[in-house]
Amino acid sequence: MTGSKRICLQAVTRAERHLMVEAVSAAIGSCGGWVLDFNLFSNIAISIAFEIPATQWGCLVESFAKLDWNLDQPPGGLDRPGDLSVSLHLTFIHNEGDLRRPIPSIPG
Repeated sequence: MTGSKRICLQAVTRAERHLMVEAVSAAIGSCGGWVLDFNLFSNIAISIAFEIPATQWGCLVESFAKLDWNLDQPPGGLDRPGDLSVSLHLTFIHNEGDLRRPIPSIPG
């Protein structure tokens, strides 16, 4: 994507993580965007990389404004031709312990 605009967003929420991840994914998809990659960091955070048509930036900002989180202020005035490359880092505040998964032993 030559000459595309890169946007980095950060958010913090106390909402249940499964519901929030679903809501973020739905907001991206409903505004014509597509998720390129995501990384889960235990049950503490998620990082989502996605692209969205720049002309749909206003739609995404409105959809994100309805979510139960504290999102850093997204930039405005991005309605232009082309796609936007966006990274979103979402941190979950909760009283749960870290999500741990057992590592299987390797034979031999």
